[in-house]
Amino acid sequence: MKAHQLHAALAAYQEGQYAQAEAMLLAALQADGDVFDALHVLGLACHKRGKSDVANAALLTAISLCPQDAAALSNYCKVLEEQGRFEEAAQMGEQALAIDPASVAAHINLGNAYFKLRKVEEALRHYEAALALGHRSSALFGTLGNIVLALGQTEEAKRHFETALRLDPRNADAQYAYAGVLLADGAYIEGFRRYEWRWHTSHSAHVKRDHAFPQLQDLSDVSGKSILVHSDQGLGDCIQFSRYVPVLAERGARVYFAVPAPLLALMQESLGAYAQIFSNRDIPVPDYHCPVMSLPYAFGSTVDTIPSQPYLYADQARLARWQAIFDTSSRPRVGLVWNANRHNAAVARYSSVLRSLPLGALLPVLRMEAITPVSLQKDLSEAEQLALGFVPHLVDAGGQVQDFADTAAVIAQLDLVITVDTAVAHLAGAMGKPVWILLQKHPDWRWMRERSDNPWYPTARLFRQTVEGDWTAVMAELVPALRAWAAARTLP
Repeated sequence: MKAHQLHAALAAYQEGQYAQAEAMLLAALQADGDVFDALHVLGLACHKRGKSDVANAALLTAISLCPQDAAALSNYCKVLEEQGRFEEAAQMGEQALAIDPASVAAHINLGNAYFKLRKVEEALRHYEAALALGHRSSALFGTLGNIVLALGQTEEAKRHFETALRLDPRNADAQYAYAGVLLADGAYIEGFRRYEWRWHTSHSAHVKRDHAFPQLQDLSDVSGKSILVHSDQGLGDCIQFSRYVPVLAERGARVYFAVPAPLLALMQESLGAYAQIFSNRDIPVPDYHCPVMSLPYAFGSTVDTIPSQPYLYADQARLARWQAIFDTSSRPRVGLVWNANRHNAAVARYSSVLRSLPLGALLPVLRMEAITPVSLQKDLSEAEQLALGFVPHLVDAGGQVQDFADTAAVIAQLDLVITVDTAVAHLAGAMGKPVWILLQKHPDWRWMRERSDNPWYPTARLFRQTVEGDWTAVMAELVPALRAWAAARTLP
């Protein structure tokens, strides 16, 4: 491969013309298939195009040709980390640093892999090494803020985010992460303003809709205007922020609300008097649109002005249908959810796993004679089904519900819901049902910090981990609290 061909392909890659770079490199490699630099750049270009198999094959071939090239090893570390192959990424990063301990890129890429593996102290060590080597960038300080935040160093995280934004005010990831810190502090005005940067981050850009009509910004003149409110993140998020739909309608707006299919019936039955409810695929043309999670920003909400009254309800006909699953015992009914979002592999690796509770940890609750445990957990594993088969007077509702309207009908007939941080927590809170929420050490911003209550859900009680991944302290607080609650419920 001639030098000018490689330079041209590399220039195309650096300009973001990945398809052109790939085509140029493939054509050149037909003449000479063992050119290290060409294979190296080809792997990076194909990764950018989402062609993982080709990217991995090209990079592995390049590394086999030149196994002591630290840059190729470091770049492959980054590629593997972005593919979610964190263990392999860490191995490549370690190999790169063994060859070149002064490689800033290798320290950063390896730090990212360790952070995704939740080896936070290791991630911090490599980011500090990059700093010691003289590297200063907005991206570095932004990620460093996230790392120390995961270690509970909130004030240090703020300083890193502020440094990142001084270096580059348009660093969307740093703006978004800083928003989370501010929101967890209850600084909602500034926090929700920065939260709008989520549309420019890599993890939210794919859900952004480009509308031909403007986004709602000013609520001073919405009377008579049609406004499309649409979901933009998870099911729980849509449930939490749907509280603003009635408020918009009460201001005279004609509201269209587009929601994911599992929420369609629930929203139609609960909010149909305030809005026309559509699926996300069937969207009308309004005067304005507003992502559901942008509504608190549009309303200028503070901790003290959140609309917090119950706003979602169970349909009466559904209630009647679901009554049959319960016996006539006087024992209080307690709904249980212990596993969060088990179907999402990308999330499950380092979000849902952290939020989820092993079923075995709930045995003291399941065996409590004073209650009727009701499983709201969907898609039980074989092991879970087997274990629950030995629980006396258990009601398995999760295996029968079809959507969240069904779940609401079950929750309406419970006395208490105990759940990890998942959509059921939001649904129970939105219905005004007593709900005890079991939280990881560093939960999402909406649960704030060091509080056992929550302004979004007045009926919620929060139980927090003291050590990440360890539910011992949570259960030590929960079990006696539940015994006392059940005793009070069953007093003559």
